[in-house]
Amino acid sequence: MDLKLLYIILPLLSLLVAPTSQHELHHQHQHQHHSGGHRSAHFTLYLQETLNKTAYFIVKGVAGPGGMTVTANPFGSLFVYNDPLTETPDPNSKVMGHMEGTDVTSSFRGERAMCNIRTTLNLKGYKGELLNVGVGYFNQVSEYPLVGGTGDFRFAQGYMTSSAVKLTGPTTCYKIDFVLFWPPYAAPAH
Repeated sequence: MDLKLLYIILPLLSLLVAPTSQHELHHQHQHQHHSGGHRSAHFTLYLQETLNKTAYFIVKGVAGPGGMTVTANPFGSLFVYNDPLTETPDPNSKVMGHMEGTDVTSSFRGERAMCNIRTTLNLKGYKGELLNVGVGYFNQVSEYPLVGGTGDFRFAQGYMTSSAVKLTGPTTCYKIDFVLFWPPYAAPAH
């Protein structure tokens, strides 16, 4: 079998046996870590976003049927942000990194956006950046595939999910779950 084809098929097969719960992910991480298998990591941080402080509308698009709300932006809006990632939902908890990027509202109803996301992390045992792209939903869980990484995240594969925790007040909060795996040839950066 061609080696290039093998590198394409193996990651796809791993999706078929992916764990479905946080408990299973934690169990699999511990099992793989101790059995000498592939490295993996699963952790949760909280994005704290404050409009006109850490996030700004650059272009306000055309308002849809519901206008602009915390769960809908005008179609075609360009939104940029550089938000802190905290250890807990409390905005005063320890900052573990930052998430910056651009969103362009891509649905007429305003509930969906195309997202480019750069996440800089400084965690115990992991330091570096992740690059994710995908479609974000303001009112449901969103999944963003990982397309690259630097530092300890070099060669990492996986995804992150976001879900709303608090959408009221000056600062909104989203739960960000990271699920990462490294292929066997990826040596730790440090």
